[in-house]
Amino acid sequence: MKNKKLTLKEIDNFKKIFKQMVISNEPETIISAVGMAEGLDDERLYDIMLDGIRIEKKSNRLLPSDFFMDNGPRGIPKEWGTYNTSYPYNAMKKIINNGFHPYRFTAMTGILNAASKYPKWQAFVNEIKELRSPCFYLDFLNCFKNLDILYLENGDRFEKGIDMPCLKKIFWYSFGHGECPYDETGISLHAINKCHNLTHLEIEGNLFLHDGFEGIDEMRNLETLIVEKLQGNFLSGFSPLGSCKKISILSINKKTEYPRTKYDTFHNHSSTIMNSPNYQVSGESNYAHRWVDPPNVIYDELYPPVNISNLKGLENLYELKVLILKGFHSLTDTTALTNCKNLEEIHILSNSVANLVFHKKLPQLRKLKLKCKELKTIACQEYPDMLEEFIIESNKFNFS
Repeated sequence: MKNKKLTLKEIDNFKKIFKQMVISNEPETIISAVGMAEGLDDERLYDIMLDGIRIEKKSNRLLPSDFFMDNGPRGIPKEWGTYNTSYPYNAMKKIINNGFHPYRFTAMTGILNAASKYPKWQAFVNEIKELRSPCFYLDFLNCFKNLDILYLENGDRFEKGIDMPCLKKIFWYSFGHGECPYDETGISLHAINKCHNLTHLEIEGNLFLHDGFEGIDEMRNLETLIVEKLQGNFLSGFSPLGSCKKISILSINKKTEYPRTKYDTFHNHSSTIMNSPNYQVSGESNYAHRWVDPPNVIYDELYPPVNISNLKGLENLYELKVLILKGFHSLTDTTALTNCKNLEEIHILSNSVANLVFHKKLPQLRKLKLKCKELKTIACQEYPDMLEEFIIESNKFNFS
């Protein structure tokens, strides 16, 4: 049965309720608020809430509708209430100053996703090919079916995940493009594994893969994978990469040290940690602040580091041309690379590997950079005499 259309008075009442739910700054409450609007399924409500929304071509960001517009100090309108900016997040303040807070962006994106069933809004989203989004709930982005390139800032919550058949490239950043050194956010590749035509995936900033590489095996057209500051405590190995046989560029930088800062933030950790004398719990839910330097100790207590000794899974990457591995200090076995005969650039930083094994002949090799303290031998019979770059840093390597 078709839903009864809302009166203007009912729409005004709902807008007030919706705003109160969004300014709670509670992610689940914001998701529920969007769910309420979606349940009403009123096209006029969507038109009023989205009136004035547009895409800025230069930044590829959605600019807020009149309903979501910021017009108060530091971009916070009085009618939306105040947002606690006590956190020392320069990146957060920068984005707020630019006029739109990510929580309200998420709410607006959710409304747009609900409205996209109607021709007017479906036409609007279908024209967008490139988008930069701080939306934290990824399911709301599924209205953008024609996206080629997606820039994500955080995006750590999902139910079904992103399903965009045309999407070619994802650049996944932490909040503020890594400008905020305090906030670390856990993300999962399961959130994007329905993007089967994805060719480029780049993860930067203070993000960590809390499922490791699980889920990447369904991205079989992937050609470039770049991960910076990978949190190794959540990584079990490289096996899932074995299904991504088209990868030609693989760059993984495993994070080995944490920023030496007196102020750190951890999300949703156990009550044992919350009650630790080293922590101060703020007024905001799901946050705990501690004054510890450095902060890596607590991660090792919560999630013991996994020692990765081999590169199992990479033996299927026959098209691999660029290999960059940094920070894998438990690595001792590189025999998986013997099938990678097209390597043009190799850069490995590891304290434990003593014998590096590659394909017997690497005629296309141009750059070889090895920073391995224990390195003694390189099992490669033939590579070009004149390399563009040749660096070996080792205490035990015999150069004779």
